[in-house]
Amino acid sequence: MLIYHHNFVATFNMLKQNLAPSSNQSLLLPSQSPYWSRQRILGVSVQLAMLLLGAVLFTNLMITLGEQKLRQDLATQRYSELQTTGTLLADKVNFQQFRTHIFARGELLRQYLASPSQDRKALVLEHWHALVDNMPDLLSIALYNPSGKLVFASNDIFGDARLPASLLGPNRAIGGDGIYTSPIELVTNQGQLEPYMYQLARLEDQDQSIKGYLVTYNSVSHTLTSVRPPYHDASSPLMLFDNQGLMYVGPKSPDHFNLPFIPGESLAESFPELWQQMNGKYYGQLRHDSATYVFIKVKLTTQYKNRREVYLVSYIGDTDVAAHFAKWRQLLVTFMVVMTGMAAAGIVLIHRYRLEQRSRMLNIELSRGLFNTEAGWIIAGDSGRIIKANRAAAQALKQDIEALEDRNLQWALQLDDHAFIEVNALLNATGYWQEELDLSGRGGGTVRTRIRKILLRDQGKEYLLVNIDNITELTQTRHEAFLYHMMTEVDTALALTKADGTLLKYSSDCQKLLQLDPGNLVNLADYLDDEGDAQWQRITEQLYSHGYWRGQLNCGLRTATATLLHANFKAIVNHEGELNYIACHFIEYQTQSESSDNMVPHRSTVLVNHANLQRYFDALPTPSRDTASLMLLDVTPTRMFSHMSDIGQLEQRVSQIETQLLRDLPHSYQMSHWQLGKLIIVLPDTPPKKAHDFAEQMLTKLTELGLSEGLSIGIAANAAGQSLQKLLSNAEIALRRARQAGQHNICQAFTRPV
Repeated sequence: MLIYHHNFVATFNMLKQNLAPSSNQSLLLPSQSPYWSRQRILGVSVQLAMLLLGAVLFTNLMITLGEQKLRQDLATQRYSELQTTGTLLADKVNFQQFRTHIFARGELLRQYLASPSQDRKALVLEHWHALVDNMPDLLSIALYNPSGKLVFASNDIFGDARLPASLLGPNRAIGGDGIYTSPIELVTNQGQLEPYMYQLARLEDQDQSIKGYLVTYNSVSHTLTSVRPPYHDASSPLMLFDNQGLMYVGPKSPDHFNLPFIPGESLAESFPELWQQMNGKYYGQLRHDSATYVFIKVKLTTQYKNRREVYLVSYIGDTDVAAHFAKWRQLLVTFMVVMTGMAAAGIVLIHRYRLEQRSRMLNIELSRGLFNTEAGWIIAGDSGRIIKANRAAAQALKQDIEALEDRNLQWALQLDDHAFIEVNALLNATGYWQEELDLSGRGGGTVRTRIRKILLRDQGKEYLLVNIDNITELTQTRHEAFLYHMMTEVDTALALTKADGTLLKYSSDCQKLLQLDPGNLVNLADYLDDEGDAQWQRITEQLYSHGYWRGQLNCGLRTATATLLHANFKAIVNHEGELNYIACHFIEYQTQSESSDNMVPHRSTVLVNHANLQRYFDALPTPSRDTASLMLLDVTPTRMFSHMSDIGQLEQRVSQIETQLLRDLPHSYQMSHWQLGKLIIVLPDTPPKKAHDFAEQMLTKLTELGLSEGLSIGIAANAAGQSLQKLLSNAEIALRRARQAGQHNICQAFTRPV
């Protein structure tokens, strides 16, 4: 309420200088307040928009130029790193050639070749194992005979491999001290593809005869890791391709920047644009959508008729560039936001200053806003005489604006002397009063009235600020809601739910019947029997199709006690035909039938297998058996078996129907289980016509209880000397016909002996 005080202090500062209380001139003139014209607002908006657009464009330009310069610097630095790595890699391969030459001249190997034996072989292998364990880039060392067949190796990574025929025989190109270096190949090592190169040294005798070949297998990935400069980190990826574009050392991420991920994949297929840029060139870079690629060709070794060349490739992702430039971007954005804010404030202040020059007081605008709102306002003196009222207040009080001026507030609010004295006393004590008033005495409605006493210090006078809101419709709505609430407070179980079963409103009798907790949000489907949501789905399907559902529900099984109810549901749909609400009416089943003698079943025995039924049938007297009928009931609802979990629902449905049939089954009849979802009833001394009438009565009773959905009945009559199996076969045929019979779903077959 503090804003009321400030607004009306400004109002009265204006009123005391310009208008007398008895003046016929309006207290609020549009020309008295500053006015933001449409042209001025448009001009300020255009200037601010241009300023904002210019700031955004300039900021984006500076960020783009800064990231581009940083990207060029990072690419130059990455190229220098690749050049250093390539030099070290070539030196490492040359060192591996020298190492292979040293291994070939080893004393233990020379002794073994001079005089092969198992002991010397064991010494050689022990020596080789120590070398392989201490050199990460050395995968294996192997000895081959002059024909290129493996003699033994330090491990079995490469299996029983043979040397290529092109390396065997008197090839002087690799004779003597010459070392042959193979192209990069792949081998499976510990479940992963491992790139490797092997180096071959020829073992010759003094007469230059070939005694065998020594081959060392070197891991390319470990070699590359060992020579990588220390300033490489996780943000500086390194990849290796051969001169055909096949990848052997790749990126960590499988789908990063279009690069191949599996060793042996071709760059020409996955990223042809980059391979076209690399092919035939010794170095360069490629700017792509999401990264900048830098590459360099490295010559590992030069041999007779072939050269071993590879490509080292790295990339600088745009996200990495953005991360490096993030600090400068934040500084630049912060600077531009501050500068833009200051410029925008300057523009607004300039326009504001020009408006202030053309306006005598800013408080006039506040007073205009007060009296041009949809809320009702009245200014009155401390004695209650009305000085000014706006149109909304006059409409709420059902009076003209001119009729309210100079009238008493007591008359306008229709207060008697005693009530008005109490209002003044409360205003003098607290400065505030609020009440809802009924103005129907002069054709008005109900209004909420708030009165606040305000002191103008420069005048030394007090005024009353009155706010009036017309709440006639709200009062009527509350009264109607009260009446509806009284309607529900009856001894009848009524409820209103959403389409999904969530209870919105319910009577006290419904609360007691369903044992509801008023503090919790309850779903009616949770209070149904063990079928739960499946039964609720069948109910809603009928509500959609017919608009109502009547049947029997077993509620409260999730609580300590269960209640058998007759339910009547009615669908409430919207204008589009969609189900919005469900009106529910419940009647406790026990209250209707607890006095009925039919509640006591004629028997409690249901035969559970065919053997028991056969014994019962054979035990019947011959006249009763020859004139008997048999009913076969299929109680499976439509679309029941959509899932294996529906079997439990079907068993529960069979149990419900069994319970009801046992209550109404004559004493001489006998029920038995047959198959899943099927029941048998044997009717001794019952002709076909009587059996059909009994089936119709039973179907009608189950329909009233909501248990007849999908129920079909086949009836067969017995003949003299006919077996139970034949009778069941005839009933099966009748049941298949009953499923297509129409509304009643009852069919008879073989009613006369043939």
